[in-house]
Amino acid sequence: MLCMSLLTARQRIKTKTFANPEDLRVGRCTDVRFNDPNVERVRRAHRNDLENVLPFLLMTLAYVACGPHPLTAKLLIRIGASARLLHTLFYAVLPLPQPTRAICFFITFSIVCFEAVYVLICSIKYI
Repeated sequence: MLCMSLLTARQRIKTKTFANPEDLRVGRCTDVRFNDPNVERVRRAHRNDLENVLPFLLMTLAYVACGPHPLTAKLLIRIGASARLLHTLFYAVLPLPQPTRAICFFITFSIVCFEAVYVLICSIKYI
């Protein structure tokens, strides 16, 4: 997710698309532009990461705190993180047609749902 900020800045400089007047001196342009398609694609990918990576991390933390089988936890974390990285890559850097991103999204979404059910089941015994 940290790299997405740098990728957005790179796209802004490359396309000379700046949203603030004070940034115009940096890019040596004369007008403020808001809607370059390349910059907007990267921004949407960044927002998508914020909406999906944080729940994945928080649910994974709760899942690991419940003491699952180590091999299962490793596989879920590795597959989920890889799917999110591929989703971001296919969204912002190398746009591929659907269902590529959808598959990556639903892999991570399914893992988060599985972890949530596991945490719920482990928590029920304390109610």
